[in-house]
Amino acid sequence: MPGASTGPELAAVLAEEPLLTTEDALDDLVDLSLLQQRPDGRLKFHDLLRSYASEALDAEEGPADRAATVARRDAWLLDTAIVAGRHFR
Repeated sequence: MPGASTGPELAAVLAEEPLLTTEDALDDLVDLSLLQQRPDGRLKFHDLLRSYASEALDAEEGPADRAATVARRDAWLLDTAIVAGRHFR
């Protein structure tokens, strides 16, 4: 994830799963204390768990998989920024 926290929408894009499926999985991770839910509803990893997850992902994915994930993330973030910007016209 590009920042310290995320919402379920970006998590669904990264996981390539439907939003409802992702929300259920995220709820399970919160229940297991593997994710923390902030008062604003966003989710964050503990710093040590975030570091471990990043290293584990690097070991599992090849460079092409990582690049595809980053491209999906960046496309979603750009689309979201564009939609938000349209509200200020």
